[in-house]
Amino acid sequence: MQREANVKLKEVIFSLCKLLAGLGVEAVPSPETFRRGKFNRRDGTADLWKLLYSLLKALHPDCPCASNKANLALQVDFVKSVLLHYGYGAWELYQLPPDGSEGSRELLLALSWLFHRINLLEQLLYKTRLSLGDETTLCVGGTPLVEGSLGLSAVQGGGGGGARYLEWLQGQLRFHWRALHAAQEEKATLLYKIHTYTKGCHSNPSISHLSVAETSLIKSPQQQSRMLMLLECEITLLESYLEWKRLEPLYWHWMESVLDVKLADDSQEVLNANTVAMASGVKRKDKDSCQRNQSMKREMGRLGKELLKLMWGLQGEASAKRASWCKRVEHKEQDIPLDPQEFGAIALKLHDRVGQKLSALRCNNVKPATNTAYRLLLRETTKQKTLPVHAGETEASQVIKELKEMESDLLSELTKLQSDCKDEMLEMMAGVDGMIFIPPLKR
Repeated sequence: MQREANVKLKEVIFSLCKLLAGLGVEAVPSPETFRRGKFNRRDGTADLWKLLYSLLKALHPDCPCASNKANLALQVDFVKSVLLHYGYGAWELYQLPPDGSEGSRELLLALSWLFHRINLLEQLLYKTRLSLGDETTLCVGGTPLVEGSLGLSAVQGGGGGGARYLEWLQGQLRFHWRALHAAQEEKATLLYKIHTYTKGCHSNPSISHLSVAETSLIKSPQQQSRMLMLLECEITLLESYLEWKRLEPLYWHWMESVLDVKLADDSQEVLNANTVAMASGVKRKDKDSCQRNQSMKREMGRLGKELLKLMWGLQGEASAKRASWCKRVEHKEQDIPLDPQEFGAIALKLHDRVGQKLSALRCNNVKPATNTAYRLLLRETTKQKTLPVHAGETEASQVIKELKEMESDLLSELTKLQSDCKDEMLEMMAGVDGMIFIPPLKR
C-alpha cells in the first residue's frame, strides 16, 4: 500500500515538473527534491529557491530586482519581497538565512500557497498562450506619483537646474507621447484595412474577417510549418495541464501530510525545550504551556507598548504643531488686522482646498491599475459588441467614452492643483509683505 502511494506521488510530482518545464520555467528541480523538501532536507533547498525565483520572475519580468541570475542571496531577497507583497504570512520563511541553505519545507509550503492563492500556473499558462487574433490591452486606473519617481529628486534640490530638468522631461514626454499616438493611429488604420479587405473570409461567422497573423500565413505559406509546430507545442502544454488537474487532488492530499509533519516537528521541538528547562530546575505552573505562545505574548506586549508610545508621541507632536500654528495666527492677526468676514472666507477656502486634495488622494488610492486584453473585431452596426478575450463584453464607443471621462477628470484635477499652487504662492508673498511692514513714525 505504501509502495502504491509512493508511485502515485512520483507520478503527481513528475506531472507538475513536466508542466513547469513546458511553461518555460527555468531551473525546474527533480521530483526527488520535492520529496526531500517534505522532511526539510538541506540538499534541495537552493533548487527550490531558484524555482520560486524563476516562477515569480516570469510573473514580474519588468521588475529591476529580478535581473540577477547568479547571486542566490539576491534571489532569496526577491522571493521574500514578492511573497510579502502577495500577503504570505508564514514568518518562518522570512526568518530563513539569505544563503539559501535551510528551509526546504517552508519553500514547498510557499510554492503550494502560490498555486492556490494567486493561481500561479493559470497565470503562466495565460502568458504563454498562442494568440492568432488582433488584441489590444486597456489599462484602467493609474498609480499616483510618488516622491521617489524620476525627476522629483532633481527638482527637490532647488535652484534653476531642477526646473530646467523638469521642463526637459516634460518636452521628452510630449514628444514620445505624440510619436506613440501617431504609431497607434497608423496601426489602427492598417488593421481597419485588413479587416475590411478580408471581410467574409473567416470560417467563424461571429468574426467574419481575418486577423494580421492569419493574413500573414496566407501571404507567406512557408510560415505555416512554424505555426503548426507552435500549435503542437501548445496542445502538448494543454495536455500536461489537464494531466496535472487530474492529479492535483493527490498533490493537495500530500501537502496535508507535509503540513502535519511540520506541526509534529514543531511540537517535538517545543517538548524538547520544555524537557530541558524542567531538567535544569525551572519550575512551570502550567506544564502544557507552549514556549512559542509565550514568546508570541511577549512580542504582542512589546508591540502594544510601542504602539502606545507612538500614539503618545503623535499626540504630543500634534498638540505642539497646533500650539505653534495658533501662535502664528495670533501674530498674523496682530500684524495684519483682517475683517472677521474676510478671515472666515479665507478659512473656508482653505478648508475646501484641503477637502479637494483629500478626495483626490482617495480617488488615486481606490482605483488600482488593471490591464485587460480585448480582441479587436470589426462590426458594421453598433448593436453588436466586441468580444473580449475573457469573460465580459464591451463596445469601443463605451471604452472611448470612459477614457474621455477619465481625461476630463484628470484635466480638472490638474487645473485645481495649478490654482492651489498659485494661491499658495500668493499667500506666501502676502506673508512676506506682512513681515516687512514698516510701522508709522512717532511724532
